[in-house]
Amino acid sequence: FIPRIRSWQQQGKIITGATLYREVAREWLLRDKEKQSFQPEDKQRLASDLAAHLWRSGQRGMRAKALEDWLDAWLGQLPPHATVLQKPRELLHQDLRNATFLKRSDGEKLEDSRFEFAHTSLQEFFLAHALFDALQRAAEQPEAATSARQQWVLPRHIHRSFFSLE
Repeated sequence: FIPRIRSWQQQGKIITGATLYREVAREWLLRDKEKQSFQPEDKQRLASDLAAHLWRSGQRGMRAKALEDWLDAWLGQLPPHATVLQKPRELLHQDLRNATFLKRSDGEKLEDSRFEFAHTSLQEFFLAHALFDALQRAAEQPEAATSARQQWVLPRHIHRSFFSLE
């Protein structure tokens, strides 16, 4: 990883925090590719959409059942020919629960376990990725820009912990 950064510097490329997060995310996805049911590009989109969902709902994480329900809805909006839809649903649920980007916080009971991004900065990176994608889509389809802006209205009641420092 460090040699790649040095190579970028020698090439005169601009290296930002977003560049580093994108590379770390890419490395994680490629490293775990054999253990995953999702393709790396689908997993990145899934993480971005999950970060956006959590932001819109004012939450930092969700219980396992809610996460699985969210994944089912996410899969439902994919085109019917998407390869990932051929995989058993339980395998996809398990893949998401074991995702590199997520951590599980156990409650007293198993059903109280919560899943959230492993670090707030990861959630923020994926949220920024989702917002950037939304802005690109709005630029490509100006007629859809108003509905895209409505998706990004700040929730009225955001839990204080969403903005807390770790």
